[in-house]
Amino acid sequence: MNETEVNAKLAQIFRQVFPAHQQEFTGNDSVETIGDWDSLGHIKLMLAIETAFKHKLSTAAMLELNSIAKIQIYLIEKGVL
Repeated sequence: MNETEVNAKLAQIFRQVFPAHQQEFTGNDSVETIGDWDSLGHIKLMLAIETAFKHKLSTAAMLELNSIAKIQIYLIEKGVL
């Protein structure tokens, strides 16, 4: 999986988890810019990422992954590509 495919899959996950967000998702989006990204939304997002990428996230990682950019970097660093 290349970086473009990872980003496309992340965009799909974000659209599924946060359907009320009407704008295009960008790397600048975070818990501060997506209204539905609350604690429950975060858990749903982390579970969706684990399922889609077949990668178990540690609790520490889950706490740190609070923006699309951080999620992208994490997935690249962990070799999910």
